[in-house]
Amino acid sequence: DSGSEHNGHRGALFPVASYIVYGNLGDTFTATAPGAGFDPVLYAMPLATENILATADNAQPDKPASISYTVLTKGFYTVQITPYLFGQSGSYQLSLTGCRTPPFATGIQAGPNPPRVR
Repeated sequence: DSGSEHNGHRGALFPVASYIVYGNLGDTFTATAPGAGFDPVLYAMPLATENILATADNAQPDKPASISYTVLTKGFYTVQITPYLFGQSGSYQLSLTGCRTPPFATGIQAGPNPPRVR
């Protein structure tokens, strides 16, 4: 299931780390991945669905990927970070701002080379 949170949006062969945030109507949260050791892709989606609300891939591993999303329906959202290319891995930092509650990690899912939190 390439669209499930368990495997990440890009499929089971791409490692993914997922974080859950809560937002009220009109809140804007921003996710930024500066200094990742791989070319990061970021996704934001409602926790209960596979609908992508925001995505970022700058195709340059030396520049941060960043997404912002303004909440249209209050609730929980998932932010995922995954490598753009198969087989990439490395350390990363993920900054999440504008969240109503502190984000919490749902864990790093298996893949050939899982990303590592710095």
